[in-house]
Amino acid sequence: MMPRQHHRAGLLAAATLFAIAATASASDVQYVCTTNGAATWEVLASAPTSIACPVGGGECTLLEYSITPLKSTGVNQDHVAVLVEHDLDIVNLSGGVTIYPECDGDTVTSMGIRDCSMQAVRLNRKSATQTYDLIVRGEAVAVDSSIVVKKGRNCIEECRIASLGTPPPPICDPKAQQAAKETFQFEDCIIEIPLDPCTGEPGEPNVISGTCATDSAPIGTLQLVLNGGVTQNVTIGDGWISSGENSCTTRMFNGTSYTTCTCADVSDCSVKKKDGSLLCGTNCPR
Repeated sequence: MMPRQHHRAGLLAAATLFAIAATASASDVQYVCTTNGAATWEVLASAPTSIACPVGGGECTLLEYSITPLKSTGVNQDHVAVLVEHDLDIVNLSGGVTIYPECDGDTVTSMGIRDCSMQAVRLNRKSATQTYDLIVRGEAVAVDSSIVVKKGRNCIEECRIASLGTPPPPICDPKAQQAAKETFQFEDCIIEIPLDPCTGEPGEPNVISGTCATDSAPIGTLQLVLNGGVTQNVTIGDGWISSGENSCTTRMFNGTSYTTCTCADVSDCSVKKKDGSLLCGTNCPR
């Protein structure tokens, strides 16, 4: 039999391998593996599934492991543990789970020793199906990790498999962004257009100061009415269109045209959609 201190050293080496595996890219997540060494077991992991929490209510995420003996004689495991991200809240069903502190690892197999980014979790099986449920509170996603399977004192094997981790943060969190806007002046009017902090998409225009009317419409739907009667189709760009002393302006941002008219004499210059409805002519204060 291997001396005790050598056996411990072997387990520590395995723990180091576990730590390396758990940090691999999420794109490398795999859902089936064969344990190393004597290749005693095959492990199959399900995709994460949203379920109603069996304890305490709310939403949980379930990942199920199925373990199949590969030896003709059959070797039923007596200890199964996985590495899970340390900040997840593991659901314990009637003592069916043993949660080891991060850094300490699984005291039986030494899995996760000195890995402070993960926590080792021992799972108890469903005796009829040889499956093991990992349940955490809230939303979780599949991450690359490790599982260890043990039978007796000397048969301890492991392999790389999917586990659960926290979802990645959104590419852009609007709450974390500084408010963005476009501001321009036309005659005595100051117009402000809010911009989505993540996409840059413009919102509805606001008149900050001055006596004017403003509105927005998709590019290509506008016509210019000059002197109250002459209608002209216009090519809208990022710039100005005007009709003399009492004029209008149109500016373009991301496929939306923003039209502003002074209200000194709206009959002299009004801008309308091609369906005939006015954008500015009827918006001025009376």
